[in-house]
Parts: sequence; structure tokens; C-alpha cells
Amino acid sequence: MGDFLSVFHINQSVVEFSGLFYFLSYLGLIFYAFTRLKTIAFDKVIGLYLLLVLAVNSYFLYELFWMLQFSASGAFQVGLYVLKSSSLVALLFVSFVVYLNNDSKQAITFLIMALCFVFSDVLYYIINYYIYNDVFAVIERVLHLAGLLFLYKYVLMQTMPLRRRQQKRVQASTLSVPDNVLT
Repeated sequence: MGDFLSVFHINQSVVEFSGLFYFLSYLGLIFYAFTRLKTIAFDKVIGLYLLLVLAVNSYFLYELFWMLQFSASGAFQVGLYVLKSSSLVALLFVSFVVYLNNDSKQAITFLIMALCFVFSDVLYYIINYYIYNDVFAVIERVLHLAGLLFLYKYVLMQTMPLRRRQQKRVQASTLSVPDNVLT
């Protein structure tokens, strides 16, 4: 819904409404990833690495927050930035945890998707509130599109095992011979 609304830059309220939908979608992805996470098991070195990555990302977002605070047009935009950025940092953190617990194609796809969304969002704020550059604008849109494609791939990977099990059940039921046919 956020992508649909971001196409129509009619006024500032539509852009803010679009940002709110992005925030809600990031929260939905975090919730979905947590429900798929069965156990959290990694050693202390990896745990420290995760905390270091979280701290560095939080610092960069804090610096971007200070730049945005002086150039944003209202308190709602700054608050929306804080909500979206916090949810993106949480999404990235959860995707790292999922990847470290389950080293699979699905986990890597989820991690790449989260990274694409994070870098796309950071570039979006740099372009709109700090310095506009056509190259940055193209890279931001390409990263966002890549994030959507990885999200689509991740959802397909999640539903494939379910489809295969359903197909096997259907094939098994059609291949079985009824008892009354042999007599």
C-alpha cells in the first residue's frame, strides 16, 4: 500500500500516509520473522557482533535524525522517520538472527531483502532532506525494487514446501487403487 501511495505525490499528507504504511509493513515482516523463528542459539562472539552491528546502525540513524530534524517540515515527519528507522533496524537485527540460526536460502533472501530496504530508506532520506542527486535517486529506487523482488522470492520459498506437500497428497490419493477394483 505504501508503494501504491508513493506513486501519487499529490501533497505532503499522502507522502506521510505512505510512510505510515511502510512502517506497518516493516512491523508485519518483523512479526512474521519472529513467528518463523523457533529457537535462538548462537555463541557469545556472534551475539557481540550482532550488538555491535545494531549499535553502529543506530548511531548512523541517529546522525541522520539530527540532519532531518533541521530540514523536515514538521514533527510528524520526524516522528515517522524515527518509527520507520527503528522498525528497519529491528527488521535488520531479526534478519541477522534468522540467518545465524538457520543458514538457508530463505534466511539469506530475507537478510538481503532487509538490507535492500534499509539502504533504500537511508538514501530516500538523504535525497529528500539533505542533497538531491539523480544517481542516488536511481539507486534508491533500484534498491527498493530489489527489496520487493527478494520479498516476493522469500514468500514463494516459504509457500513452496506447502504446495509440494499438497501436490504429493493429491498424487498419492489419485495413484492409490480402490479396494473394489481388484475384485
